[in-house]
Amino acid sequence: MKKLFLVRHAETGDQYKGRYLGSTDVPISEGGFLQAEQLAERLSAQTINSCYCSPMRRCRQTTDIITRKISCDVTVDNQLVEIDFGRWEGATFTEICASDPEMVDQWCANFGEFTFPGGESSQHFYERVAGALDRLLACEEESVMLVAHGGVIRLMLCLLLGLNFDKYLLFNVKPATYAKLDIYDKQAVLSGFNL
Repeated sequence: MKKLFLVRHAETGDQYKGRYLGSTDVPISEGGFLQAEQLAERLSAQTINSCYCSPMRRCRQTTDIITRKISCDVTVDNQLVEIDFGRWEGATFTEICASDPEMVDQWCANFGEFTFPGGESSQHFYERVAGALDRLLACEEESVMLVAHGGVIRLMLCLLLGLNFDKYLLFNVKPATYAKLDIYDKQAVLSGFNL
């Protein structure tokens, strides 16, 4: 059995709340540092052999705080970045609906085949994250932590639990929390969520 900890980075501040920040590289907020310290304390009760981290600053900062409490090797994996929202980066849903109503309708109608305007396709995101998950599951360590983004974690949960990609938004992954999964020969059991 392998244990997998899917950690979302700490919060990025009030100025970014409700905004699409996929490829936008922002730091965690002052409150985010406190959240990450509390998260590190909760995770310190777990045995974790290795960590894989998104290269985005908000993930690296969260990882640095956690690994001060938990000593483990950290590998930065570029495949763990959030989806690139293209020209919608930094906008709120209300702003996107006002500027691109037809594109929003296409997005809602067929997320699995949607490409964000000037950004990444859902299909590419799916393949990228699925490849990263395959590498995580193939590593020799028995207990692995991943520090990434809400979208990456949602998709990994769908993949691990045998859910269709269109169920992706069913998980409300909160900042500075983790999901814990027990992996049995490519079958997963969700044993904790938003911990």
